[in-house]
Amino acid sequence: MKMKFKTINYLRVANAFINIINYSLRGFFFILGARYLSIHDLGMLGVIFSYNSIFVFFLGFEYWYFFNRKYAEYIAFAKFNDFKVFFLNQFYFYILVYLIFLPIIFFFFELRFKLGLVLCIGVISFHLIQEISRIWIYLNRQILSSLTTLSLAIWTIPVYILWLNGRLISLQNIVYIYVSSLFFCMLFWMSILIKVINLNPLEILKFREFFRFSIHKKAIKLSFWILLSVLCYRIVELSPRLFADFLRNYELAGAITFYQSFGSLITSFVYHIVSVFFLPKMLRKVDYNEFKTVIKELKFELIKYSFLFFIVSAVSPFVFVKIFNLKQEYVDFWYLSFVFAFAYFVLSLSTYYSYVSYVRNLDEVNYLSNILSFIFVFLTYVIMYLLKINVIIIITIAFFIFSFSQYLFKSLFYRRYESNESSLF
Repeated sequence: MKMKFKTINYLRVANAFINIINYSLRGFFFILGARYLSIHDLGMLGVIFSYNSIFVFFLGFEYWYFFNRKYAEYIAFAKFNDFKVFFLNQFYFYILVYLIFLPIIFFFFELRFKLGLVLCIGVISFHLIQEISRIWIYLNRQILSSLTTLSLAIWTIPVYILWLNGRLISLQNIVYIYVSSLFFCMLFWMSILIKVINLNPLEILKFREFFRFSIHKKAIKLSFWILLSVLCYRIVELSPRLFADFLRNYELAGAITFYQSFGSLITSFVYHIVSVFFLPKMLRKVDYNEFKTVIKELKFELIKYSFLFFIVSAVSPFVFVKIFNLKQEYVDFWYLSFVFAFAYFVLSLSTYYSYVSYVRNLDEVNYLSNILSFIFVFLTYVIMYLLKINVIIIITIAFFIFSFSQYLFKSLFYRRYESNESSLF
């Protein structure tokens, strides 16, 4: 037992180290970007990334939400053939979704940024890398999951090299580097996953199998509600940038992109250091008392690491602004650092109810919370905008409402079912 405890800790240290590299690469992009790009271009890039993130959910249709629970079940009971059948079904479903949504995404990107084809390739690559990373978690290969996620940040390295060698790069060329990197990383990790699960690549390319694949009605029904709720969540999370885009205030969008990138590190780090280790463990527990012990430990770890990264996230921007002597526009919006850090701290704590509800199949806890949060925040923006309240005050209040409503709704909905032990498994 002692040996097992040590092994888990070594894995978590390694996982933490990989994710420190990952988020350092991403974080330094916005720090150096604040120096080498105009605040307008950084704001525009933040808007592009925001739309890219939203469209990823359309392509995924949140189908993983149903399938990954099945993956954990099949691995737990050594049903590897069922695992491969489900994997192929998931892959074929994504092809179908791509055929439906990609034309819409293409026309949006082409009309908005004149980069339709390039950004569509980026969205597909980002989506598949994200799905592969999730599958690694339920295969209990958390290190591979983190390395796969790390590949989402590899594109920043050539940009850094060019910047540090005194080369200025246009916004369009940064997008080309970003998409090219995602595409080749996606091909690499897809080949690794296919080899690990012992799947013949020719099976994937059999088009007759594509026309035979079965769509799980239960998965579609669940995925629709999860997709709607996740879109609500993601739109609200990105609403400060989208609101600045609506106002065509790209200087403000640049400052928001810079400070929000630090705040979001709280939920990202906590997910990779805590959650990815507890999710497979919770999904495999069949005894109620064991399950209670695990979720109690999860709650303690979430509070501990959320608070730690809250301190780091709130203080770091000021350090980098001083070290890199960033433009005055970033200094003017210094208070956004505390706004985003505190809001993401509350959001990180709310994930306890998200994960436990997911494991207990209480999916309505998650999607109802997200939809209701969206309604509250949307009304906040509309009412305060019509009242002509200061933009920064609108964004601050709306984002606080988002974070606190997430915690409140999830905790309230979850407690409705907590006493019902029969709903656990």
